[in-house]
Amino acid sequence: MVVSVTTTRQLIGETWYAPKVKITNKSNSPVTVTNIELFVRSKRYANKTREAGTHSLTINSGTTESFEVMFRLDEDVQKTFQEPTDLLVYYRIGEKQQIARATVIRGRLQDTH
Repeated sequence: MVVSVTTTRQLIGETWYAPKVKITNKSNSPVTVTNIELFVRSKRYANKTREAGTHSLTINSGTTESFEVMFRLDEDVQKTFQEPTDLLVYYRIGEKQQIARATVIRGRLQDTH
């Protein structure tokens, strides 16, 4: 599994995080993504999109799928991402449940002059 996370521009004080997530199945078998969570300092944030938890998505071997995710945070994005954070993708190959992890690191704030 290859997990690609692209963050959209957000205001520093926002308490939501909605990155673009693409998942590529590099295995020889179809995989079924069953859940996506954000893991920050021992706390898990559930995906709060309308579709979250209502269905799973199967990704065929060698293909890529995009996922809509959104997380409501306890603190603003600047405080939340002071430390590296993990995006956890839960998936099944056959009957075996597995987790893929992508580390999300806060980028440098852009100078606005």
